[in-house]
Amino acid sequence: MSRTWKRKAMPGWRRIGAGVVLLLCASTAQGAAPATTETVVRAAFLFRLTFFLTWPPEAFASADSPIRLCIGDSADPGLFKVLSEQVATRKAQGRSLEVVRYSAKAAGPICHLLYLGDVAPGELPEGGDYAMVVVDSLKQLDRAGAIALVREDQPGGGSKMVFYAHPQRLKQTTVGVSAKLMQLLRMHEVAG
Repeated sequence: MSRTWKRKAMPGWRRIGAGVVLLLCASTAQGAAPATTETVVRAAFLFRLTFFLTWPPEAFASADSPIRLCIGDSADPGLFKVLSEQVATRKAQGRSLEVVRYSAKAAGPICHLLYLGDVAPGELPEGGDYAMVVVDSLKQLDRAGAIALVREDQPGGGSKMVFYAHPQRLKQTTVGVSAKLMQLLRMHEVAG
């Protein structure tokens, strides 16, 4: 007697974990100096964010304009390279993806998703009309950004990436946030 097995679909965020493992294997196999695990995981999360955010049509110059992922000057230097490799041939929401460098000191490109590293308070931009600003610490989320992608150490060792959101800035943005992402976000109330 034979059994028929049905494959269950993996939840979206489990797919990220599987993708991270594949990316780690691929970067090591290519012989290049491998990026840190945290850098690869952070890049995978930023790439996947594009599937859970929606921008109004006027955020793009044309129907075939790419979603522009901007990486701030002070972000991990390897992040730009890893993210560029991850999105080279991929699309999100029917659009290609473009990774560019961003400097708060110079007029930069229009960003749809702007990721900042550890920057000084005076250098934190609020983003443009259509930018979702992502930072890497709660301290920075207090000053700017709508979402923080934070590495949290776990009891007994190890760590995990956690999304936090600044509720007021999330409401003010013209970028739509899916219900699935809203379930994952931990709301961070800023003292003040």
